[in-house]
Amino acid sequence: MSTAVTVDLSLDQGSDFGVQIYWVDGSQNPFTVLSPMRMEIRDELNNVLYTLQSDDDQTDPTLQTILYNSESGLIQLMIPAVDSSNFPPGIYNYDLWVTYQDNAVTNQTRLRPLIRGNVYVNGRVTKVL
Repeated sequence: MSTAVTVDLSLDQGSDFGVQIYWVDGSQNPFTVLSPMRMEIRDELNNVLYTLQSDDDQTDPTLQTILYNSESGLIQLMIPAVDSSNFPPGIYNYDLWVTYQDNAVTNQTRLRPLIRGNVYVNGRVTKVL
């Protein structure tokens, strides 16, 4: 369970972006996901385009870009339109690192990459007034 799954993502420049991931085992039992979680989107020169992260201590939860539910294994990734409007069209790389409770084996907290792949940013054509 140490290899990240490849999942390509596509988003439209200037739109709200959201993805929900339910991380469960073969018997559909959820993994207990915890904070911190972090995802970086990088260009071909390894420059960071955008960072998503969970932050339980944050005073303004609307600024969180990774939300989660430990009981269901839900991880939700979000990029608001105001931020995606600054993404140049192109193909970028990302990986999502998660913290979880290893209930099946040692009951210890572990950190691992869950998914990785390309992010395709589609350029915006229409401008909304």
